[in-house]
Amino acid sequence: MTPVPTLRHGLAALGAAVLLLTAGQASAQITNQALIGDAVSDADASRYSDVKNAIERYGNRDIVAARTFLETAKRKNPKLPPVAVMLAKLHALAGNANAVRPALEDCITEAPDDPEPYLILAEDSIRGNRTIEADALFDKAVKLMQEYDANAKRKRDFMIRAYSGRTRIAQARKKWDQAESDLQELLKVDPENAAALFATGQILFVVDPPRAKEGLAAFDKARKINENLDHPYVAAGKTFESQGKSSEAMQYFQGAYKAAPNDESVIVAYGQALLKDEKVDEAKKVLTAGAKQHPGSANVWLLLGVADRMGGDLDQAEKNFLRTVAYAPANAVAYGQLALTLIESSDDEDKRRALNFAATSQKLSPDNPDANITLAWALYENGQSRQGSALLQNLKLGNIDPDSTLLLAKVLMMNNQKEGAKRLLTQALEDKRHIFVKRGEAEKMLAGL
Repeated sequence: MTPVPTLRHGLAALGAAVLLLTAGQASAQITNQALIGDAVSDADASRYSDVKNAIERYGNRDIVAARTFLETAKRKNPKLPPVAVMLAKLHALAGNANAVRPALEDCITEAPDDPEPYLILAEDSIRGNRTIEADALFDKAVKLMQEYDANAKRKRDFMIRAYSGRTRIAQARKKWDQAESDLQELLKVDPENAAALFATGQILFVVDPPRAKEGLAAFDKARKINENLDHPYVAAGKTFESQGKSSEAMQYFQGAYKAAPNDESVIVAYGQALLKDEKVDEAKKVLTAGAKQHPGSANVWLLLGVADRMGGDLDQAEKNFLRTVAYAPANAVAYGQLALTLIESSDDEDKRRALNFAATSQKLSPDNPDANITLAWALYENGQSRQGSALLQNLKLGNIDPDSTLLLAKVLMMNNQKEGAKRLLTQALEDKRHIFVKRGEAEKMLAGL
């Protein structure tokens, strides 16, 4: 899978993260820094006591007094955001979402040249997947901020948010030239933005492979800023993988392992790539060495278990999946793999355990279609076909892995729906994005149809 860059966009995370606070709770949790920190560098200084008073009045449900204090603060320091913007942010921070837009409408009347209302509305549109609306709002904000000179700190924040948002839209629409252009504008004002650098590297590999050295340099710089990002060669490999270029991707995964054989994330990425390519023995060598170097890595043990399943060693697969959940008790995938391993047993107790593990996986990830399909299959195999059918009838199918597609094909075959099963098996065998543990079984089943 291609890493999705999380570009910094100011208040964009606000709506997704706000808690439904009461007004009293709001006054205790909202700070000057949260409210005006993007406009001034010393938000908690005594000179901004009027802002603090506004927060307190807001917490007491006295919106009129809160606005009055914000107006006083604005008169004392014109560099603060427009009063209506500060009030809109207060509403958002307090979880009063319905009051945000009316406040922003007031701002567009009171301060028509301020870009922030358009940015806030654009970010809200992105969260709601209203990209046409978001695109227009970001464009309006960019036009306004080109003339804006009231506060350099705010303008810098506007630019980061606007170009981040426009990049996300351009990437989604595969308008790579526009995405690269916006990223370059973003990096002019925020050259240490790791996510923007990482996204630049991805785009260079997608749009212009001859510029691979530039892309690797961008990945490298990004990782130096944020060590949690992928190794440059792994990032390149995943980017090629997302484009369906498996041979190019494998070259970079191999290069990453050669350059950094002790790096846990590299071991996991290379091991996963080898399993996708069905090079099980090679993957086991890489992952076994990785388990010795990183004995507490849940991801390494998980992939080792998958390799064992692919090699037919179900006892060892179970042990490795149990190690996985020992290190990562909330790993829904590991519980699902345990279920799929044990359900193949002829022992009724193992099948019951499989059902329990499948239920745990689904409980940990209730909206994941793979977890739901695994649970449905475990129900079928434990003689609870009615419950399994009911679960599948309510299932929202999305991006499921080929092993789940195979299970759905088996359900169709149980109901003598051969044409539907054939379509699903063909779909599963054409899937190159995921590891396919039971590819051999799917090929044999399709040949029989």
